[in-house]
Amino acid sequence: MFKSVGLLSGDDWQQYVIRLLALRYGFALVEIPDSYSGDRGLEAYSLDGCAYQCYAPEQQLKIADLYEAQRRKVSDDIGKFINNREDLAKILKNVQISKWILVVPRLSSFKLNQHCKIQAQKVLDAQLPYVAKQFEVIVVSEAHFPVEVEQLLTPGIVQLKIDATVSAGPEDVTKWSSEHSGLVSVLDSKLKPLPALQAADQRELFVKDLLTLYLDGSNTLEHLKREYPYLYERVESAKAHRARTLRVDCVIGKATINDTRSDFGQELESQVKGLNSADADLLSYAAVAEWLMVCPLTPKA
Repeated sequence: MFKSVGLLSGDDWQQYVIRLLALRYGFALVEIPDSYSGDRGLEAYSLDGCAYQCYAPEQQLKIADLYEAQRRKVSDDIGKFINNREDLAKILKNVQISKWILVVPRLSSFKLNQHCKIQAQKVLDAQLPYVAKQFEVIVVSEAHFPVEVEQLLTPGIVQLKIDATVSAGPEDVTKWSSEHSGLVSVLDSKLKPLPALQAADQRELFVKDLLTLYLDGSNTLEHLKREYPYLYERVESAKAHRARTLRVDCVIGKATINDTRSDFGQELESQVKGLNSADADLLSYAAVAEWLMVCPLTPKA
């Protein structure tokens, strides 16, 4: 199994992308061995004329730095794609490349599209025998491979790590609490009978910590909804099913905060294949916070 997708870089990212491409093209994909690819500006190509190169930085970069890194990568590898004319003519043989595609974990700036057009014209001007008359240079992310990503994530072959969301700070918690004072009041009233939280100062600190996890979990859910809707639907389905059982659990005195959170975290890990365990843990805390505020999760003392 790969590391979590959100943490992949370098060779791991290349292996992940090659697996996506293999799912898309099957035997119509030709992978170029590492001994050749690094010097010639492509790591694989499809028989229908798409050349692929991969790039992931070794660390998280700011948008401006990411743009410069991706821009430099395109320029360098297009240069190799042009300068290794004889070798690539032998490798590609009769295949005419119509698209040179750089696959990255995260797109940086629309300015990169302008740079790609300039690089495409350089390739056309070189009149390479393995390049089609209609030629493009494109930068894409894994969002361009939704079916293939789902095929890898769903059975748990790879795991997703959501590292693109911003953690909620104290000011975010304060703002949310003031805008949802009724929900916070309900939360406080349900926590007050618990022996460990009867002191007002301890309960206030616990509420802030729980709301921080709730906001972080909500951000993670939004990221899933936007980027990985099939995982989002599975999380929401598991969450809805668990919420329906809480009323009965509370009536029979079975529900505690810790057990409810732990059980739901395990359910997410088992039912939503491809979800990283740390994110499943975060989502379980966020769900418990929501259930305390808006549904009949009343933990036993």
